[in-house]
Amino acid sequence: VALPPALVVAHTLAPALFPWRYGLSQLGFLPYAQVAELGGLPLLDGLVAVVGCALVRTLRRPARVPLAITAAALLVPPLYGALRMHQVEHARASARSIAVGVVQPNIGIHDKHDPRQHLGHLGVLRAMTRDLEGRGAELVVWPESAYPYPVHREMAADRAGPLGLRQDGVHGPLIVGVITTDGPRATAAAGNARGGLAGTFVVGDGDRYNSAIAVARDGRVVGVADKVRLLAFGEYTPLWDVIPWLQRFPKGLTPGRGAQVVEVAGARVGVLNCYEDLLADHVRGQAAAAPDFWANVTNNAWFGDTTAPHLHHMNARLRAIETRRDLVRSVNTGVSGHTAATGEDLRRTDSFVRASFVADVRVLEGATPWTTIGDWVTPLAAAGLLALILLQRQRARGSTSASSRTR
Repeated sequence: VALPPALVVAHTLAPALFPWRYGLSQLGFLPYAQVAELGGLPLLDGLVAVVGCALVRTLRRPARVPLAITAAALLVPPLYGALRMHQVEHARASARSIAVGVVQPNIGIHDKHDPRQHLGHLGVLRAMTRDLEGRGAELVVWPESAYPYPVHREMAADRAGPLGLRQDGVHGPLIVGVITTDGPRATAAAGNARGGLAGTFVVGDGDRYNSAIAVARDGRVVGVADKVRLLAFGEYTPLWDVIPWLQRFPKGLTPGRGAQVVEVAGARVGVLNCYEDLLADHVRGQAAAAPDFWANVTNNAWFGDTTAPHLHHMNARLRAIETRRDLVRSVNTGVSGHTAATGEDLRRTDSFVRASFVADVRVLEGATPWTTIGDWVTPLAAAGLLALILLQRQRARGSTSASSRTR
């Protein structure tokens, strides 16, 4: 009885970069996974645990109550899910669509940070974008920090010349992962592949942000979305502002604040940067700004050709169900994809290949119980677990008292 709530509480509280939880197993059976819109991954975890525990209890000692609990936990969620999938698919079919191009350039982690290759990488990104626009893309998304040069946060329009985004036949609109800066302006130079001077550009020498900028078709920068949840030690130094000796080390990036929604190509796009699409509470908070769909920009090259990029993508699919929004993911080395609001993978790339595709993204609206209420399952499980512990202690005291009276 105590195991399902204990597992829910432990899964929710245990820190993990790429969490593996029982509920994720139901992505292979999407009708069951649809209950995530009611209580998120904690509800799925709890249901899977209840089925397993009640089934074992029934096999060991057949009884009506465990059998009824097993049957209900097995049958009710997929029946609900089948109905909701039909409703959501109908809503998607009748919703406005936007053709979103996704770029996966497959630039290795060492190559990505080699300044001598930056112009070449930019050329690859522009060539892939030009191809996607030729295939009908109305908006193209580049991965996290894909643009190899920093951008001042007050930049109002795309750069001219060889460092511009809209060059070599690229028209836009675009959502581009980039490092943005603020503070006093300074002039920097970009070298070409041979080390020569290719152009100059304006940056700031203040705070740095892991951002995505939205560039309209006319070249205007119409939005900046910053990464809010930074990775400790990887992107910033914790307590840097309050511990003096830590200030001998780089401060790192500055977190963004507020709703990270950009309005571009006639849509309100909720931008999730890097592993933010793994964080259900963060996505729920961003859902309050009512985006039309999610765009995740990521660089998973750090993890190499491992299972991590696939696990990242699997976790991200739950966000589409929880919020009932389509999700497109542009990942430097993969896995990139387009997940429908039902959690179904409509497009998915392999990792460590150069790939691109045009996704037929549907513009949806409305809120779910999960986005409105949040995680009600974990507190309920914690309360139930505490009640069971107190009940067990009371029974133990009663048993001890009865034994003393008998003696």
